[in-house]
Amino acid sequence: MMKVIQSIKSTISRINAYGEVVGSYPHSESTYNESGDLTSSVLFNEDGEIESKSTFELDEAGKILAQIHYERRNDLIERTQFFDSDDDIQYKTEVTTKDGSKTIHEYHYDQLGNADIITIKNDEGTI
Repeated sequence: MMKVIQSIKSTISRINAYGEVVGSYPHSESTYNESGDLTSSVLFNEDGEIESKSTFELDEAGKILAQIHYERRNDLIERTQFFDSDDDIQYKTEVTTKDGSKTIHEYHYDQLGNADIITIKNDEGTI
């Protein structure tokens, strides 16, 4: 696993008519590994709570293997896994709701990048 070497934070500040800062809160934070690849991205609301967060699992070359996305507003967690080989280009998404149920979407693409098979399953594997 590569270590984090850079973190970029942005803040929103409210300024009154006199140019005085009357309030501020963190807006976003992005972290990068030693190769400069994005490893996580976080957006905050005005209360400083995480509104949404995405993390990325990377291989040694920096290629994204999986993305995990969380949204606080609807308690949605989505994990997208990417698979790529010479004969097979596909990705799989697992969407988990706050009650723990999952929906799995599997996408398969031909060599031209056109979707030729999309399979949707529930958490029990039923299509």
